[in-house]
Amino acid sequence: MSRRTRSSASLKSLVKKSNEVETKLARQVLVQSSPEPAALLASAVLCSSLKRAGHLFHFSVSPPLLDTDVVNELKEQHDKKSLLFVGVYLHGKKRLKKGTGYPLFIGGSCESEQAGELQIGDTDTTAVSSYAFASALLKVEDHELGLAAAGALLEEGFEDVKTKANQEIIEAASQAKLIEERKGIRLVGVDRLQLSQVLFSSTRPYLHGLSGNRASCDEALSEAEIPSTKFRSPVSELTTKEREKLVRSLVSRTDSTFLGKDFVLVNEGSHSPLRSVFETGAMLETAWSMHDFGTAFSVLLGDRGSSLRDLLDSQSSHNEEVVSIIGSLRSALKTDDKISSHTDLDSQKDSVLTDVGRIIFEQSLASNEANIISLSNKTNTEITWRDHEITSSLVLRKLSGGEHAPTTTSHRSVRFPRLAEEDAKRIMDDILNLKGRK
Repeated sequence: MSRRTRSSASLKSLVKKSNEVETKLARQVLVQSSPEPAALLASAVLCSSLKRAGHLFHFSVSPPLLDTDVVNELKEQHDKKSLLFVGVYLHGKKRLKKGTGYPLFIGGSCESEQAGELQIGDTDTTAVSSYAFASALLKVEDHELGLAAAGALLEEGFEDVKTKANQEIIEAASQAKLIEERKGIRLVGVDRLQLSQVLFSSTRPYLHGLSGNRASCDEALSEAEIPSTKFRSPVSELTTKEREKLVRSLVSRTDSTFLGKDFVLVNEGSHSPLRSVFETGAMLETAWSMHDFGTAFSVLLGDRGSSLRDLLDSQSSHNEEVVSIIGSLRSALKTDDKISSHTDLDSQKDSVLTDVGRIIFEQSLASNEANIISLSNKTNTEITWRDHEITSSLVLRKLSGGEHAPTTTSHRSVRFPRLAEEDAKRIMDDILNLKGRK
């Protein structure tokens, strides 16, 4: 289940398909989303529109891969409700049961020809498809347009959006002055947190020489001639000249992955983490690794109170533990040594396994020949791989029905109850053998 040929669908054609598909929304709607960030944003578009139209919705996150048998079971359990599946990959060619109405699939991918008739959009257009569906059958406002544009950007990346429908939704949000392009420093919390803390706790990207090293962070700020009174201020409070000096200082100490294009949602407050599309994506990726979907989704739906505080606190603690573990792993390595393909970590938090595995590959801490690694703590084992073409959905399909049942934690990692090393090695071989498969 790799990505298909890039969609040529337009926003207009997605709206047309939404009007044509056989559906009548019940008062109660079950929304089942893939854990992928763009699918969560797409689900927020739907749930926000459903609420405004007077529907009652229940939201939950499912594995990114679902079997037709599972969908039919859900349909039987919730026969009086409408079922919307967002961003999922539907596996199997059995017929879907209708009951009081067929389930619908927003984005994602379907193997069954019958399910394809009930699908709006595809893997490249999940967010914009949710907006098209909501605009056709419900009512959309600026909030949903902004979320859909953000989701489209996360699906394709910020540099070169090629899918027509995604181009159109981003342009519509831009024309409505809901979204603006921005270039410069691209780090989580850069507009709302203390400068020194942003550098110290950065995991997306991990800043070699800075992340986890407070003294080095302060030295970088001093070298940029940032007044010490501004060390505890966000970047937004720096002058243009101070920002330029800061960039030069950081580039001299680490790689330039912290620079790039971003987009801001104009209607979000200046200190909101959802103002930056980049930061929204990072927040949802971390929520995936933590399986903290409920809190994250409440924030997407507009909770800027307790849910937002809880989310920011838990993710801040998560990031600090990740950089601490990476620092310890680096310190334990001798010159030219690399991290073993099977490594035990001294951490109680399962969620750190995901980001530690990702950073090990990004920072070349594993050997060039190691295309997959397993990391374990006392309770779980996480397997992470390099190849972007091997998706977590493809891995779920390969391993379904096996002795060890995984859960996804990112696009390129899965988690198991702690595995014996020989079991981990066998599963790792199975995953690598998926290269080139669809």
